[in-house]
Amino acid sequence: QGTFTHHRYKGDEFEGPPSTSIRSILETTSGNILIGTFENGVWYKDPQQLPVRYLRHQESQSHSLPFNAISSVAYDETRNAIWMSSPAEGLSLYNFDTDQARLVLDPHIPGNPLHQRWLVSFDVAHDGDLIFICSNFELIKWNPDTKETKILLAAQKARASVGFVGRLQIDSLGRIWVLNPARYVYDLRTDEKISLTHIRDDNQAAVAVAVDDQDNAWFISQRQGFGYYDYELKSITKWYPFERLPSYLDSRQGVSYLEDEGTLW
Repeated sequence: QGTFTHHRYKGDEFEGPPSTSIRSILETTSGNILIGTFENGVWYKDPQQLPVRYLRHQESQSHSLPFNAISSVAYDETRNAIWMSSPAEGLSLYNFDTDQARLVLDPHIPGNPLHQRWLVSFDVAHDGDLIFICSNFELIKWNPDTKETKILLAAQKARASVGFVGRLQIDSLGRIWVLNPARYVYDLRTDEKISLTHIRDDNQAAVAVAVDDQDNAWFISQRQGFGYYDYELKSITKWYPFERLPSYLDSRQGVSYLEDEGTLW
């Protein structure tokens, strides 16, 4: 039997998250919590220290975040940096060592993998490459050092100005988990795509995933609850219906969460 703890939005107070419009949440290897928000940049919290840090765009500072509307955040352990994306603004990088941010890929400029694409979600692979998924379901692998780009899966529909795919996540075995509405696992080791569309039959339309230390997945759905997906059995083996969730958990716009020592955020 699990328990829920509610962290309320309290403006600039450290007790609560920085916004009511959280789009991405993750934990770094050092235990820091990063929260990307739709209008307020990135909230960065070291549980052992105060105060909370806010990474935001500031007109007077050339090395501040290029934009505040964050849709996805990924921690890059190799570069000790945070990658941040906005569908309309592209991809930026914040480096902890230099305390500086810069725009890396601008979708309005030709010659880069995001040109004329709407980046929905991304993650950092174990070799340091970035994996993008766009609103047309195109899956792209990009090396930030060599700029080499590889299309893993071609586009499935015409480019849309708005698209939603639940937060892409890569597990320790090199499998890319992609959920609503595409629903598949792409194995970087074998270049194989494994469909997860069968979970629709269970009326559990998963929109976000968190992979645990056993490389199995916790799914969460819109207004239907959350549960545990066993990759070997290819089925959801444990499910907690929406009725058991606190009333303030309204996932109309989707959610992101992580698995941390038995705790789901």
